[in-house]
Amino acid sequence: MGTVNGETEFDEQSIEELSMEKKLSAEVHTKIFSCATMWHETETEMLQLLKSIMRLDSDQCARRTARNYLHLKDLDYYEYEGHIFFDDATEEDENNEQVPNKFVQQLLGVIDRAATAIHQCPMKIPPPFKTPTPYGGRLTWILPGGNFLIAHIKDKTKIRHKKRWSQVMYMYYLLGYRLFGDLNIIEKLYKRKRKKNSSKNKSKLFKGFGNLLNNMDNKKRIQMENTYLLALDGDVDFRPEAVRLLVDRMKKNKKVGAACGRIHPIGSGPMVWYQKFEYAIGHWLQKAAEHILGCVMCSPGCFSLFRGSALMDDHVLRTYCTKSTEARHYVQYDQGEDRWLCTLLLQEGYRVEYCAASDALTYAPETFHEFFNQRRRWVPSTIANILDFLVEYKRIVLVNESISYLYIIYQLFLMISTVLGPATVLLMIIGAFNACFGTSLWQSMYMSVLPAFFYLLLCFHTTTDFQIRAAAFLSAVYAIIMMAVIVGTTIQIAEDSWTSPNAVFLMLLLSINFIAACMHPQEFWCIVPGLLYFLCIPSGYLFLLIYSLCNLNIVSWGTREAPKIKKNLSKEELERAKMQELTKAKQKSAGFFNQVFANFNFKKYDERIRSCARKWLGLERSGLNGILLQQILGAVQRMENSKFDEEMDAVATQGIYPQRNKTPVGSEIDAKYDLMRLAARAGSPGINGVPVNRASFPQVDQQQQLIYRGINTARSTPYGQRISYGGVTRPLEHPIIKRDELGMKYSYILEVRLI
Repeated sequence: MGTVNGETEFDEQSIEELSMEKKLSAEVHTKIFSCATMWHETETEMLQLLKSIMRLDSDQCARRTARNYLHLKDLDYYEYEGHIFFDDATEEDENNEQVPNKFVQQLLGVIDRAATAIHQCPMKIPPPFKTPTPYGGRLTWILPGGNFLIAHIKDKTKIRHKKRWSQVMYMYYLLGYRLFGDLNIIEKLYKRKRKKNSSKNKSKLFKGFGNLLNNMDNKKRIQMENTYLLALDGDVDFRPEAVRLLVDRMKKNKKVGAACGRIHPIGSGPMVWYQKFEYAIGHWLQKAAEHILGCVMCSPGCFSLFRGSALMDDHVLRTYCTKSTEARHYVQYDQGEDRWLCTLLLQEGYRVEYCAASDALTYAPETFHEFFNQRRRWVPSTIANILDFLVEYKRIVLVNESISYLYIIYQLFLMISTVLGPATVLLMIIGAFNACFGTSLWQSMYMSVLPAFFYLLLCFHTTTDFQIRAAAFLSAVYAIIMMAVIVGTTIQIAEDSWTSPNAVFLMLLLSINFIAACMHPQEFWCIVPGLLYFLCIPSGYLFLLIYSLCNLNIVSWGTREAPKIKKNLSKEELERAKMQELTKAKQKSAGFFNQVFANFNFKKYDERIRSCARKWLGLERSGLNGILLQQILGAVQRMENSKFDEEMDAVATQGIYPQRNKTPVGSEIDAKYDLMRLAARAGSPGINGVPVNRASFPQVDQQQQLIYRGINTARSTPYGQRISYGGVTRPLEHPIIKRDELGMKYSYILEVRLI
């Protein structure tokens, strides 16, 4: 009887809460903030984004007009406000002051064109209101539909730049400051302990997973639950219908924290064709499977809708604004910020969903260089976030009701397949060589593995630009090899039968892709570039993985890089910059092998080779130095002794002073005689103030004259006995010369270049 009464009280309380919730929800309107992050987009890309914003403005204006003037009840009614967060939007002028750069000027120039294209008549948007802010500045436009478009001009000298910090900025600004007015209130709600509900007070209403939403006022909580952030890239193109479909996903389940749509890459060229098939298969198979089995692991930042209450929950936004301090942080936090945000939502207990009918278009990399740099960010961040997800699988399964152990096994299988991908590609190529060219398995293995190993060495010792060029060259070579794979597989199937493992695997692979394309008839032609994708499997699963893992130290964005312009450069700096540009241009125009030799550090390898040769010959550097020094010093000593003998013979025949009428010509000995004469005059004793000349000395032999003049002063040194005459010192016998005391004997430096 007590149980029945308890259940009755519980139901009555739930009905009251539900009625109160419904009443408050009727007073709160859905609010959508579109938040686009811009950097160095082109004029075409900016125009595409502004057209999408103009469509949302026009759609909201029509709904507001029907609601206010026609009194129609619109269940899909929403309020709208657009925001653009411009990273690295300032530059120094001639006066060293920060002013808006050319990309901001470009945005100002295309906004009228976007309005004209959408409204199909000449439109002139009023000039924006300019507001200085602590982070730079703010430009506010009033759009034709009456909604605001605010461009936040970020000065990177005043605030952190890059996409993740722009997202942190607009989340705290729109969900914290605009809703509460004071961020200290949020901190107090975070720290306040959550009230434990008794069996009588237990509520069936979902109020978040943390302290913030449970401690919040009901009206503010409902307002935050119906506030959505539409995360956009600066080049995305979408229609209001796509946003409405994502909002419907959110309204059906309050535990859905994020929802994403179908992304279509646009552009021209083979790289875009490759990505069309890759995106199609990724959405048809992987995202759909993740949505059914559990949750989508990544809601792409180019077009995704996030619930405000989910972002502000305890361990989502507060963790998302963590500053990178470790190597892992730079990979997981900054290189794949959208995937990390979804990982935090899943770990908190929220669900991430996929809506295939919500379409959005975005410009894809059109060159091999941009594609590799983009995937250089995506590959390591994907691996890091999946590992973080798998490490905490027990807690996630316990907290998140949408994730089961089956889904964890599925993600583990995907991780293992990613790790084994390069080895699988190499085995496939080995089989192709063996089938097509008749080589042995070992020969086939060498032929397939050596180019990959060669590229691995290039990634450690060359520039990133050259690594990408080498990858493009090797990708073309391996594409030809993949053609051989097709031929080899066909031959093998013909020799065996259609029931062989190779035939079954090939037919299964083709049938899966074909059936998926048939189930998406509007996107059926995305399967056509599948052949190109197959030929580029070594590039995407082998060389791209090697390039990404070898360049983990690079944390730059990689795409849309603009050249840095330095102001007030001197002439020398300008000339040096021009020379560097010419050198880069020559390297780019050079052939493949010329670039190989230009990028290799030959000095480094030359020293290593010489060191190995010395060790192999048994000649260590120290012992070899001693042998060579002894030989060189012996030769120098013999040369000096011969010169000394010649000088002494000349003194014995001509005396210390040469004849006055004879002009010394052209020899080193004559020049030394002049020095000795000057030294003798400066040091000779005078007779009555008159310097003593040659005739003043007794007529004795030359050695006796040297002793009489006091010039022949012998002294002992560590190198033997030495004699000085006229300022010139010569040894009396062969000295014993030590290696460390070489500089004490000679006044010049002897450079010995060793092998």
